Amino acid sequence: MTNIDDRDYVRRIDFPALRTVAERGELAMQTLLGHDSGARNCLINVFILPPQTGSPVGWHTHEGEQIFYILSGTLTFEIDGNRFLVPAGSIQITPPGVPHRNWNEGPEDVHLISFNTPLPDPARPIAHPVDAPSST
Repeated sequence: MTNIDDRDYVRRIDFPALRTVAERGELAMQTLLGHDSGARNCLINVFILPPQTGSPVGWHTHEGEQIFYILSGTLTFEIDGNRFLVPAGSIQITPPGVPHRNWNEGPEDVHLISFNTPLPDPARPIAHPVDAPSST
């Protein structure tokens, strides 16, 4: 039998460390799969967003798709002049190059897993800040 490190196949979320950051009222993030851990096709992060926190970039775009799976709480998401409340058990998809923002305006933490695909270039930022879309 080959001795293979389980990190090749299983990634564990460090909820105690994430909660410590979230309890300070800060957005907490852990990379589960990235350039430093063998990713070839996508970036996977887990987040805890305490109330009144969200993307630190504000309005932004991505070069690839960004997909959120909401584990608990409700994420507020704004795109193309529309606001969506994305509840637990939902997947939210942002196409490449589309300006958007997201935050937790609810009373409880939002737990989510984020997938960016294709794997972002490590020499470039994942999120590209943009001006808020003008209202029409």
